[in-house]
Amino acid sequence: TLFIDSQHRTPGNLRAFVQATLRSIRTGKSSDVRFSSTEKIDVIPMMTKRMEFSYKDGEDFVFSDPETY
Repeated sequence: TLFIDSQHRTPGNLRAFVQATLRSIRTGKSSDVRFSSTEKIDVIPMMTKRMEFSYKDGEDFVFSDPETY
């Protein structure tokens, strides 16, 4: 799941919350999720790397690293 956007909201007499827009990596669908303002989430570091397409295996795509191949 990818984090797209967030808004901190404090509606009137209600407790504050964070509304986040998340996108599924697999399906591409977005969804809005609410978290309490005190809730903790794990942040996972991501990196990008240039890869070369090798072939398609059924539903899967196979890539190779041009630096090591």
